[in-house]
Amino acid sequence: MDSSPTSGGARAWIQRNERALALAWIVGCALLLAVLALWGLGLNGAERAVDQWRRGWIEATERARVELEAGRTDAALARLERIVATNGVDSVKHRYDKEHERALALLADAYAAQGRKGKTLATLERLCAFDPKNYDNHFRHAQALLEFDEGGAAVEAFERVLAIHPTHWPSVAARIDLDYSAGAYAPIPPLYERYLDAWLLARLRLVAGGREAWFEVQADGREHEVQFELALDSGWSGPLALETRGYSARVESLELLPALRVGEAGRSAVVELRGGEVTASDVNSRIELGEASLPNGAQLVRVTLTVFKRVEAPTWAKVRKAYQNRLLHAELDTAARRTRVGGCDAAGTHFED
Repeated sequence: MDSSPTSGGARAWIQRNERALALAWIVGCALLLAVLALWGLGLNGAERAVDQWRRGWIEATERARVELEAGRTDAALARLERIVATNGVDSVKHRYDKEHERALALLADAYAAQGRKGKTLATLERLCAFDPKNYDNHFRHAQALLEFDEGGAAVEAFERVLAIHPTHWPSVAARIDLDYSAGAYAPIPPLYERYLDAWLLARLRLVAGGREAWFEVQADGREHEVQFELALDSGWSGPLALETRGYSARVESLELLPALRVGEAGRSAVVELRGGEVTASDVNSRIELGEASLPNGAQLVRVTLTVFKRVEAPTWAKVRKAYQNRLLHAELDTAARRTRVGGCDAAGTHFED
């Protein structure tokens, strides 16, 4: 133990000034916290200011869009060239990647409005390189190539779209149109069958009064049987409808199965509704299945149906002619059974987020 006079004096001084020291400690901590808080507020304010400065070009991009739509192409072009040149539009891995992508797309539109082929295509190539997984970038490029009479390059660009998004109907139709216009019928049947076979799950909804059940089924023009849960109480009655949500579809049969009961072999009193068909023109398409009366309720639904991909009449006419020209009559019959003219963007071209 240290018993020196110096040590004893220090202890005595601390004891005499204990309250003052405690108060000084509290005041010091409070001052430190205040300094830290002010520093934090200042830093956050600075960050907000920097962020606002950085976001100024986004507002300028919107002004350029308005100018472009109003026909003030020169002003829009000058603004967009400045934005793209000074805001790091070179990588999708960025906080403002979507805004950068939009600026590039608008710049390409501005060049196209002035008929500047080289600048338009170079900007769209840059847009595709910016995010090569975005099918819409490749579609913009393909459309521009068509407008500038670069049909061969457009074919390759549309193929890049379909490599990413094989059910993108506008690209499918454009590919078929290009071959048809060139009098090249042989590639069209394989192109169309590739589209019919492409994986596409249609998300449909069965509505029973105030109850509903979602389910998914392949949209490939072939018949499928799907089973899913839908609980309806004993004694329930009311109308049922199948919302196809933009897909043309045909229902062969729909059965409502009650729950299994102890001592009963299988499910008794299965209720079957009539089928129906719809040619979709918008996302509100539906098939009315009629009224059901369920003395034993329901636990499961079993539906046999066919869902068709989107097809437009002019393209289907060209597809038919291509099959006929190649004398592929049996193959045409098969393709026709898998086809219904109808459907909208929601049927495989654009998807919900």
